[in-house]
This record gives sequence, C-alpha cells and structure tokens, in this order.
Amino acid sequence: MIKEYFFESKQALQAQLEQDLLAQVDLALASAGKASLLLSGGSTPGPVYEALGKVLDPRVQVALVDDRWVALDHKGSNEALLRNCFPAQQVIGMKTPDAKPQAAVAAVNQAYQQLHQPFAITVLGMGPDGHTASLFPNAEGLDAALAETAPNCVAITAKQSAVTGELVDRMTLSLNGILNSKKLILLITGDDKLAVYQQAKTVNNISDMPVAAVLQQQQVDLDVYWAK
Repeated sequence: MIKEYFFESKQALQAQLEQDLLAQVDLALASAGKASLLLSGGSTPGPVYEALGKVLDPRVQVALVDDRWVALDHKGSNEALLRNCFPAQQVIGMKTPDAKPQAAVAAVNQAYQQLHQPFAITVLGMGPDGHTASLFPNAEGLDAALAETAPNCVAITAKQSAVTGELVDRMTLSLNGILNSKKLILLITGDDKLAVYQQAKTVNNISDMPVAAVLQQQQVDLDVYWAK
C-alpha cells in the first residue's frame, strides 16, 4: 500500500523523516533487540543522517541501498556520507578492492548477512529517469536485479547519461533486497520528479522506469514523501 505525504518545504520533509525513522527503529528494537537501517545517498536525507548519528541506538546497524564503485575519498561515495554521520562500527558499506562490482557480489552479500533481517526500514530516492537505488533503465544487470531469485545485493552497469555521469558501475540492493524490509520510504523533491512518480505508478515497461517495480508491488508498505 502506498501512502503519500506532501510537505510544504524540504525542511518539513526532513523533520518528519527523522521522526519516522527513529520511530520505526524503536519498534524493531522493542521486538528483536536489534535493527538494520538501509539508507540512500543524496542531499535531501543528508541532514537527517547527521541528526540521527547523534542519537541512534548503538544496536542499530546502518547500511547502503546502493553505491557508486568509487573509493571512499571520492565525492560520489555514499559510504563516505554514512561514515561521516554514524559511528564506524555501525556502518556496513558495499565497496571492496575489486576493480568491478561484478567481482564483489558474493562478498557484499556475505557482509549484508550480518544485518538484522528483514530490515527495519529502507529509504529510497528516485531520479528523473525513473531509477531507484541503482536500478537504472535498461542497465546491464537490471533483469537479474529484478528477478525473483536475486540476492539482496547485485552489480549494475548503467547506460551513461546525464543522470549517471561517468560513474556507471554500481552495487545496489536488488528488488528482493529492497522488499526485504518492514517499511519503505521514497523521497521525491520537485515537480519534475513528481510527474515521473505519477507516471511510474501505472507504466507497463518496468525496464524503462525501474522505480515502477517498487511502486507496483504489494508486499511492503511504501510511504512517499514529496516536497517542492
């Protein structure tokens, strides 16, 4: 089920996101004594992560929804964002020394087995091309990432575009990995992305707009947060 929340400002969205993430984590901790939080990169949730890092229970593990295949000192590294916000012992990253993400799939999936599952909550973003996580339109590896038998984490090589830039090699949660969560949150900002989101709710060709796979599934509740 999709629930939509429209906010008057990005600041209002961020305040609600922080509150809701903490509430969902508290529920998981009360139930199991531990929890995993799966987070996406981006400027919108960044301030929320900084605030969470100061108060998050040490029993909570934080991991990535996806990452570019770059070193930690690269400005495109999502892992670097999380490590700047949370204690190092709470963060599980995706990047390995392997030259390509395809060579690291087994190792990354093994690392993610350390996370309490199902994940307490997974925070997703969406691009103007209809991608979410690093599930890019018609990317190499997309079909495998959407397959029912996919592991939590898969390698993707996107088609280079204005959205991807030159960094087309990615590690990402598969659709199965995304749905391995008690709740999903999708963050959207701007009228252009709102239009893409509305289109994706009914589009037939998932490969052209992979976020549709998340929007059209019935397994996990999805809260959509939008702000201009």
